[in-house]
Amino acid sequence: MHLWEKMKAFNARMNGIPRKFALIALVLICFYLVVFLFPLFAPFFIAGIIAWMMEPLVRLLRKIMGKFKFKNSVSTFLAMVLVYGVVSIVSIMLLRTIISELISLARSMPNIVRTISAEVRELVQTLTENYAEYLPENFNTLIDTSLGELTKSLTSFATTILTNATGKTLTTAFSLPEIILSVVLTIMGSFYLSYDKERIFAFFKRAFSKQVTDGAVSLKNNVLKSVFGQVKSQLLVSLLITIVVTVGLIVMRRPYGLVMGLLIGIGDALPVIGAGLFLITWSVLAFIGGLPAIGVGMLVLYLLVILVRQVFEPRIVGKNLGLYPLATMMSLYAGFKLMGVLGMLVGPIILNVLKVVLAADESYLQRTKEEEALKE
Repeated sequence: MHLWEKMKAFNARMNGIPRKFALIALVLICFYLVVFLFPLFAPFFIAGIIAWMMEPLVRLLRKIMGKFKFKNSVSTFLAMVLVYGVVSIVSIMLLRTIISELISLARSMPNIVRTISAEVRELVQTLTENYAEYLPENFNTLIDTSLGELTKSLTSFATTILTNATGKTLTTAFSLPEIILSVVLTIMGSFYLSYDKERIFAFFKRAFSKQVTDGAVSLKNNVLKSVFGQVKSQLLVSLLITIVVTVGLIVMRRPYGLVMGLLIGIGDALPVIGAGLFLITWSVLAFIGGLPAIGVGMLVLYLLVILVRQVFEPRIVGKNLGLYPLATMMSLYAGFKLMGVLGMLVGPIILNVLKVVLAADESYLQRTKEEEALKE
């Protein structure tokens, strides 16, 4: 019996568990390779995403321009001008606002901390006077020490933001040639990936055997489509929540509305955490600080977020993967330990991808069994 047959027999005896572990290992290796190789091919990876985004617009323009006998290159060029123009304008406006709000927030942080500390101390004083017999003897000392440490930490954090902002500006200025080269390569890469898509696919079909190309098509249809579809859907929901929160904060005339909206949107994208952690906390602090209008406004905004999620999430995401909460928390922690704050986003995404891959493989095996049964 050949080695492959022995492995298949062993997998069957173990109820498919070795195959599942092999798929999990393959997905993790692919993610590692993507992270490792991304800096080397970042402009072309971004170019591929932009070319994919432009595809519907390119098809529409080719259909229109074809009536006037224009070449396909003209349609691709016009699509690039439109997409890059919109993306550039929106990005510049957002970055300017975000940087301005971050610097302003960092400068205001000491005053904000002092105000919150004064309000908390006043609340503690009231609690001490009313419930002195129920509280520990060193309660006031403990609160004062904690508030002092928190004030130092937040002040240090604000100073770090200002220092990094200045340092990043100088670093960006010195790395300007590299940035220009990356932008040029991204623009040119997106043009050729869109214009020569058919030629590129034809090259791969000639270079590889039919069995390999059929396997790649099957992989794309069964796994990649499900993975990217799920990730895209979740990103759309998070983007919608971010827009709702940002608009709500701006309507309420809250300072740093864009930065806080983005922060709450990112928090909402993290499983287990959600927007409620920020909005409800903000509401409680507002009530404590004697600002009931803001407290009510934050509660209303949170209810609006829940309503938007309930209405749009089933329509955008479709089938809910239903990740187990404990597994999700483990992925959050593992991602944080391995990659920092960014890992808290990447960890659940990898877990999501693993579940989609395993589900797609199960579906593929089921179809294979049905086809074999029909042949018999």
